[in-house]
Amino acid sequence: MTVLMILATSVQAGAEPAYCPADETVEVSGYINEIALTDPAVPEIILEQASSKCTVDAIRIEGAVPGNCAEGGKVAAQGMIQQSGDGTWTWLNADGVKCE
Repeated sequence: MTVLMILATSVQAGAEPAYCPADETVEVSGYINEIALTDPAVPEIILEQASSKCTVDAIRIEGAVPGNCAEGGKVAAQGMIQQSGDGTWTWLNADGVKCE
């Protein structure tokens, strides 16, 4: 009985959170891995070690990236989830971000 309880705890502790459902509003924080300016009007902040109730890969914001946002820095935002067509990539569409 004890062995089964330890095994179950180990599996749960190592589990990744599921991808966020589309159109859900969530808060996310993490570290900036990259700032992608493929479309300068809608920059994307690619996340590393993100913390949220579900998996978020990147943050999209309208307008310019704040000057204090840099790769390796901390970032936080709240917004609505958008998923890729195949469900393997999740963006948080945010009006703005807070960077440290």
